[in-house]
Amino acid sequence: MKRFGNGLVALAVWLALPLPADAGNSNWVKLCGTADTANRQRMCIIHHERLDGKSGALVISVGLRQIEDSKKSQLVIVLPNGYAMRPGLRIAVYDQEFWIKAGKKEDVDVSKLTPVDLAFTICRDSGCVAEVDASPELIQMLTKGAGLMVLATQGNGTKFRFPVPLDGFKAAFDGPPADNAKYETARAGLVARLKGGQAQLAPAAKAVGEFAVGVLRPEFKVKDTWVVRNTTEDRAGTRLVREQQTVVRSTEGGLWLHTAESGGTAPAKDILVGPDWGRMRSVNGKQTLVARPLAFPLTKGKTWTLDYTELNPNISHRSERFQTTYKVAGPEQVTVLAGTFNAIRIEAQGTWTAELSAAASTPNGQPAGAGTQVSGHVSKVYWYLPEAKRFARSVEDYFGANGTRSERFTMELESFKVDGGGSPVAGHQPNDDDGRRSGAAPGEARMSTGTGFFVSNKGHILTNAHVAAACGSITVAFPGTGTSKAAQLLAVDKANDLALLTTSELTPTVVPALSLSARTGEDIAVYGFPLTGALSTNGNYTTGLVAATTGLQDNSGILQISAPVQPGNSGGPVLDRSGNVVGVVVAKLNALAVASAIKDIPQNVNFAIKSSVVLNFLEAHSVPHEQLQASPGGPSLSNPDLADRAKAFTLLVSCRP
Repeated sequence: MKRFGNGLVALAVWLALPLPADAGNSNWVKLCGTADTANRQRMCIIHHERLDGKSGALVISVGLRQIEDSKKSQLVIVLPNGYAMRPGLRIAVYDQEFWIKAGKKEDVDVSKLTPVDLAFTICRDSGCVAEVDASPELIQMLTKGAGLMVLATQGNGTKFRFPVPLDGFKAAFDGPPADNAKYETARAGLVARLKGGQAQLAPAAKAVGEFAVGVLRPEFKVKDTWVVRNTTEDRAGTRLVREQQTVVRSTEGGLWLHTAESGGTAPAKDILVGPDWGRMRSVNGKQTLVARPLAFPLTKGKTWTLDYTELNPNISHRSERFQTTYKVAGPEQVTVLAGTFNAIRIEAQGTWTAELSAAASTPNGQPAGAGTQVSGHVSKVYWYLPEAKRFARSVEDYFGANGTRSERFTMELESFKVDGGGSPVAGHQPNDDDGRRSGAAPGEARMSTGTGFFVSNKGHILTNAHVAAACGSITVAFPGTGTSKAAQLLAVDKANDLALLTTSELTPTVVPALSLSARTGEDIAVYGFPLTGALSTNGNYTTGLVAATTGLQDNSGILQISAPVQPGNSGGPVLDRSGNVVGVVVAKLNALAVASAIKDIPQNVNFAIKSSVVLNFLEAHSVPHEQLQASPGGPSLSNPDLADRAKAFTLLVSCRP
């Protein structure tokens, strides 16, 4: 007889068991043994488990625990670490009709379900355990139901569904227990095959694996904010517009976004998009969905199609028809300006067909006859980022009738702030625009620049995460030298927009100390490399004051400064009159967005990360420094002397994707 340890820690390990090899087509098995309690009662668990097909790691484990002579049973669920958020899990038993709909990714009427909440009780390396007393009504639902849907919330707020078929639950519940020794032997063999990449899943486990976990639609909140870069490439050339989008209202039907451009001529405006980021516009006098990049829940292999026809869209076409099919390809890592993330790739392929007007010409230049048709194709890719509640990157290509690409629309996420987190600070825009882009042709690698400064005599350099986190290669150079040396990325703190670099090819003559005592009204100076290619390569020195010791919405980790900063200053030092660092330039107020609200353009409202935040970051990564914190007092330097001191430790940071 198998003996079980006392408490849920042992239970968490024991629940992580696979389907025995001799269990036929059942998804469930009964295991019994002696509980390691004072009176050594007999305990049984009716159990189901799913393992990852590549690694053998636990995906989900569900068990109904019954102890002899006890009137109570418990439903116990084990999930991998990362899903343990209050209030816990929520489950619902689906009947046959709802289970079939769920398998087809169709919506179900949740008002007809009886949800049950489970609270997490303990976590360890093997997973997190949630449990609830199983009432007779719940047990009856389990014996009669077709499937159990488990809803979990990951640490970043993303919601996931874990479907658990109930086929075989009643038979295991009513029947005899399995042989424990055979069970454990089968488990060891299965896990070994999975880890070796030779997985041959049992029929039931394979069937469950085909019903992939679904990523649910996010819950948007007012003030969720994204900064994106939209690039258009067509016959007229290449145009880049930087846009901040902020949720002003969220409903079941869609999102009202306040959008403000930087680098474009369009005024700020409010737009409506679908909750799945779908785009609607007037087609033939009726609001029509013309793009739907997402269709929740997202499950691998899921497809959906858009098909619409527009009459007289332009002078050349009597009609245009677009047919596009979208498909969830699966997980993929993506690197954008906001950083490197694990995303979900969605692909779309489609065609367009146009009936030419009498005044139009065919692709070979001949006059079009009545009813002449031309066609082309459309190709789109989106990378959805659950933690940002939107896609981090998209590329939409439109090809003409002659097969050549006529238009490309690219979107890239620069930063985001959702649910009170993210980067940059709400209402700020990163100062590095990305900064000064080199004049590369479309499709070529483009270089961006920012500023950094030495924080140790061992080659450690501090800059902003949005300057360096998404680089394929990084170089650094002292002012005016024209000689760049390679640097490597050591650490990133996206929440505080800090990055730590290192180089073995440059050495500072002086390393600044950090001053933690900046005061409102104190004189400060900023040194950096704004507008690279337009302004001096020797660096740029500006002065101002500490305007406030908190940022927007009283953010205590931010200083507001009045010293002028421009794109390219990001990551540069903010210095007191003694040459100590009181902050790191990070952002400037989005003047366009504020101007649209207050009907005036704010001047020199810029922001820096406090040196206290910097100190914590450097100490967390064991940066060697004899004097991280400045001593009180110190001589006041003239502007020329302070500029010379800053040149000795400040660097131009160049990033190539």
